[in-house]
Amino acid sequence: MWKGCLTLYTGRGGELQKIGDLGAVQAAAMRDSIHYYPGNDLHPDLEEPSSLGV
Repeated sequence: MWKGCLTLYTGRGGELQKIGDLGAVQAAAMRDSIHYYPGNDLHPDLEEPSSLGV
């Protein structure tokens, strides 16, 4: 997830529904729920918490 991105859901019929925006509160909650350990790359595609800008 990227900060400030719109989240959309596409249903079976092709309709788009807005689920929500990723705001500062959600980004902080995500950052706090992910545990980073030095030298342990569990998910190399994830950004470091400091790069989220929150």
